[in-house]
Amino acid sequence: MPPKFDDQTCKTGLHILKDKWKQKTHMKLYCEYLLKGDRLSQIIESTYEAAPERELDLRFVRVPNQNMDSTQRERIWEKAIYERWKNGNALPKSLDAWEQIVAYQVPLRAGGVAQQGDKGWGEIDALGVFKNSLVVIELKREPRPNGDGTTSSSETPLKILLQSVAYAIAMQKNWIRVREQVRSLQTNCVLPDKAKIKLVGAVPAAYWLDWIPVTDKGTKELSAEVWTSFFKLVDLFKKLGFPISFVSLSGDPNDPKTLTVQPLKGLRSVLLGK
Repeated sequence: MPPKFDDQTCKTGLHILKDKWKQKTHMKLYCEYLLKGDRLSQIIESTYEAAPERELDLRFVRVPNQNMDSTQRERIWEKAIYERWKNGNALPKSLDAWEQIVAYQVPLRAGGVAQQGDKGWGEIDALGVFKNSLVVIELKREPRPNGDGTTSSSETPLKILLQSVAYAIAMQKNWIRVREQVRSLQTNCVLPDKAKIKLVGAVPAAYWLDWIPVTDKGTKELSAEVWTSFFKLVDLFKKLGFPISFVSLSGDPNDPKTLTVQPLKGLRSVLLGK
């Protein structure tokens, strides 16, 4: 059944839509809805209004007894990229991604605990810095093997996009507090007075093999027509101040020093069949 859009959809924030719009077969419809008129600007405004306003500093430092399931694959990746790039002099540098990662699993909820109205606001997978920008990193795990030679479905690239923008908007709303926290860290980055944020969708290489048309599953996922709508949305978000780049992670997350990151400069061309 196709998704239903009504007058309330434009008043719904991205933090809600990211979880509601998860059907990959409807990805083109979701993108086309957002591309029409000023709908996306309205939804961004609704997201900003709904974003938690922090009265306390964000939790940049994790300690073992804080609530984070270290057995979840995504949590393992998040901690691993932090350990790998927490020092600004880590080599090799991650081109067009981040120069340093300053925190991971950063709670967005006011006070760090769930409150009424906090639905959809979880944790930022990782925060980094790049030149004079804050980097909001959205990470997804590789697909789970099913044991029969197939893999389970991955969360869509559209969810990566919507979730990272929603969390970037939350950072905008709390910019003064975030800026001062980052300025207090040992980084070469000095964040400006006005919010400057870039987004990165970071996933293991195996994730992309389920989407790009070079594997059996990848050729069956989505058509070039769907990806055309998706990248039009990526471009519109960039125009509205939310640029995103996609990178591929390689290495063993249980051994962070083995990790490397590569920008996917040819991703658009491959998915569009050009």
